[in-house]
Amino acid sequence: MMKVFKVTFHMNNGEVLDFELKRPATYDVYKKIEESNQWFKLNNEIINLLNVNSIHVETE
Repeated sequence: MMKVFKVTFHMNNGEVLDFELKRPATYDVYKKIEESNQWFKLNNEIINLLNVNSIHVETE
């Protein structure tokens, strides 16, 4: 079963980046971010996690 995850990165400079992911229901977004160390690849974007103030995840 697939789930849609809406991931919002609030950057240190005030910018907000929104992404939508379709992944298996067992996918753990926070675990993947934690495992990625400093750089997180999301779709065609690479996010430098050192520039992120907070992350918000919603599921549908």
